[in-house]
Amino acid sequence: KMHIYVYQNGARLISYQSTTTDYWTEDGHIDHLILVKEVDTLIDEGYVTVQSRQYAGTYAYWTVDISGGGRNAVPIGTANDLNVTEGYRTNTGSAGSNTFDVGSEILGGTSGARGILTAVGGTVGAPILQYFLIGEPMVVFQNGETITEVGGDASCTSGTPANDGPPVDVTGVTVTHANDNTQDVDEDGTNEYYSVVIDCNGYTLAEVYQWIMYQLRRGDTGTTYTDGIPAESYLGIDYRLDYTTLTGAVNEGDVVVGQTSGAVGTVVAHHTTPKILTLRTGRGTWVAGETAQASGGNDVSNVQPTPITPNAQAPFGTFAGGFWFLHPGYVVTNYDAADENNWNTTDDQGNVKAKPIKVTVSITNTRVDDWIALFKLTGSGGTIDDDEYSISGTPGIGSTSLVVTPAIDSEKPAAGKLVVRDTALGEEHHYRYTSWTGSTFTLYNSSGTATGGTDDNTLFDSTGTPFANAKVGDIVYNTVRTAWAYISEVVSNNQVELDRDITGQVSGDGYTVGATVEAYTSADFLWVPFLMVYELVGTDASPGSEQTTVTYASPIPVLLRVRNADNVTYKIKNFAVELSIGAAGLSQGVIRQPETIAA
Repeated sequence: KMHIYVYQNGARLISYQSTTTDYWTEDGHIDHLILVKEVDTLIDEGYVTVQSRQYAGTYAYWTVDISGGGRNAVPIGTANDLNVTEGYRTNTGSAGSNTFDVGSEILGGTSGARGILTAVGGTVGAPILQYFLIGEPMVVFQNGETITEVGGDASCTSGTPANDGPPVDVTGVTVTHANDNTQDVDEDGTNEYYSVVIDCNGYTLAEVYQWIMYQLRRGDTGTTYTDGIPAESYLGIDYRLDYTTLTGAVNEGDVVVGQTSGAVGTVVAHHTTPKILTLRTGRGTWVAGETAQASGGNDVSNVQPTPITPNAQAPFGTFAGGFWFLHPGYVVTNYDAADENNWNTTDDQGNVKAKPIKVTVSITNTRVDDWIALFKLTGSGGTIDDDEYSISGTPGIGSTSLVVTPAIDSEKPAAGKLVVRDTALGEEHHYRYTSWTGSTFTLYNSSGTATGGTDDNTLFDSTGTPFANAKVGDIVYNTVRTAWAYISEVVSNNQVELDRDITGQVSGDGYTVGATVEAYTSADFLWVPFLMVYELVGTDASPGSEQTTVTYASPIPVLLRVRNADNVTYKIKNFAVELSIGAAGLSQGVIRQPETIAA
């Protein structure tokens, strides 16, 4: 059923509605007379917006200028929304007969409530019905009444309805309309500007889409997620104004008027650095070069307008094939990690943005005490690419970050290991980085003072839990002995064993974990393995695995090396194989040939 309603000047018209319902017509056309002027003054510039919305269907609207009188044709059309797959109510019935069918309409014999079934569970005698309500007004089913299948043969006695499905179960999602919202969607190191940020609170995009369509359905007049206007009338951003000069303050929510065109709009966001206003609830057509004036006389001048057509079917953006095409100016954050590449958007400067393609690299069939390394090669059949970057500047001993040139490739894992090749010493030093941005790697680091129990290859610190986040392979520097070693075992939160002696190390010595152990120069090189880990778990009965996420643009040739020389049970001959990280990622199991000769 398609129920039509009309908004004028921010409110739903009620003058022409049925005396028994608050919709204009249940089906078919409408033909109504609407007041346009009040004492020779146009109401809302002479515009009205005709809308049709119902949960589980795509929405429709048409904004029409009726200031000239006469008849105005308004094309309205809706369809089933195939991406709304779950109802928001369930009802466990009793005394049932025959089987309810998904997609059927159900009717309450006493209440007159109506719904569309999205799932049927339970048994014939006690069916569990999931549905969404339809009709206007939306009436709820009553406990104990008879529910029948319209056009079918099933029936049951109603139980007490309960909330269910993503529109109800999704909680903690926020929608922020505000100035200077920025995100680096394409991960190029430069933030873009967005007017509306949807924080998904960890839910999938499919769940959040259903949830937001529920919030925007006909009958919902809340304003929490819709910039202060009734949700059922929300259309979204419809204009962008780039400008040259700002006089005074133009704020979110201000109504701005074109001093040449007379066009009107309400400010959704004002980004002062790139000099952009985004607008909603627009009236009229802006012209290039004019001044937009806000209340109080403040204005922006020499505007360059760009019309943005609101999404009639889904105001926050169309969801299709598991992909969310967000409305321009909207961005999602904090969504389920599986949806990293399931959306795109257009920023407030008109640039289409999408997340780089992320693929999973997985090394399986591992065992405890395996050393696993996955190196990038210079090409197919090439050598390990061990001079990807040069050190920028002159970081000293104890530095907790490393700046490199050129900028860091987007393909690098968000966190992992890096190797510095000190050309003067002829040594390589391994570090663990926790993040990177632009040209800077941020290193894992902690520091403290050794206490009793410390010796040449044992570092003990009883203060707090200094090694709670330490890992095998982390680099340790003794600031008194000016010597370094790697952690070979994390015994406890207070004790680590080292892979070599630091001669003379005693209680009272200062130490760092993870910070640089030499002073580097631009003559030194840095490179990043995709994986370099020491396996802590894995048995024959329950093998382990290691994973990382890589940004994919084109096939990446890699070399996998796995060795285990110390574990008597799982010792193997060194395993090495050339592979390629492709559009589907990489999954490779370790071939384990027991080492029976070497001690």
